[in-house]
Amino acid sequence: MRWMLPLLILGLASVGCDSDIDEDAFIVDGVLVDTPTGGHNFGELDHFDVASHETDITGINDADGFPFSLSEDSLVVISMESLDGLNGFVEIYDEDGEFIAGDDDSGVSEDALIVGDFEAGDYTIVAWASEEGSYFGDYLLTVLVGSLGADFGVVAPGTGVNGFDVVMDEGVDSQTYIFSLEEDGEVDFFAEQTSGDADLAFQLIDQHGDEVFFFDPPGLDDPEVEAEPLPAGTYMLVVSNDLSAGDGVYDVTIAVVAPPLP
Repeated sequence: MRWMLPLLILGLASVGCDSDIDEDAFIVDGVLVDTPTGGHNFGELDHFDVASHETDITGINDADGFPFSLSEDSLVVISMESLDGLNGFVEIYDEDGEFIAGDDDSGVSEDALIVGDFEAGDYTIVAWASEEGSYFGDYLLTVLVGSLGADFGVVAPGTGVNGFDVVMDEGVDSQTYIFSLEEDGEVDFFAEQTSGDADLAFQLIDQHGDEVFFFDPPGLDDPEVEAEPLPAGTYMLVVSNDLSAGDGVYDVTIAVVAPPLP
């Protein structure tokens, strides 16, 4: 029996404009003391859940709050994608309101992006405008949750990234690898099992939670996907094991092998 990682789309919603608010109303001495209105409560998220919400920012002091919780330790991708020129800024706070991370332009086209390993627990995302650029506009806030793995960052054309000696436990297990493409290109994906009898498979998911491909080769063959055409964006590659398979150790490679697509 082949096993495929489930994706749960938790909702894409649109709301009207928020009124401007004062940062001091919800952040005191760097601590988040209240959740700004105008966002969405994503609830509890499990591995391979996707939560999205579309709304807008109406000024430099306008902010939206997005509470959520993780059921287990996870690799999380938080993207704030501008839809019409907004220069967004995104932050994340822990359950005590302590600041964890913030970003202005690490994503594609200078969109805001946070990627990191987070422990199980409660969190709040705060989205607003950057101090540099447009203070107004619509945006899409997406939270993509994966199993623990690695963030490979931006992979440029003609380069590659690797993970070596990764341990895959027997039965249902997976590791998640995040990477971004600043421009369109073709990408190779390789996994080589160096020991053991795990049954490895690939699943590629884009930053909106949509599956690009799922590939499980016959038997214990190593998964390989070559020259996959991908538009610029952030992606999650999941390397998984079959329910009935043993454990193993593998290397994984992601390589951008072609110049931008015409």
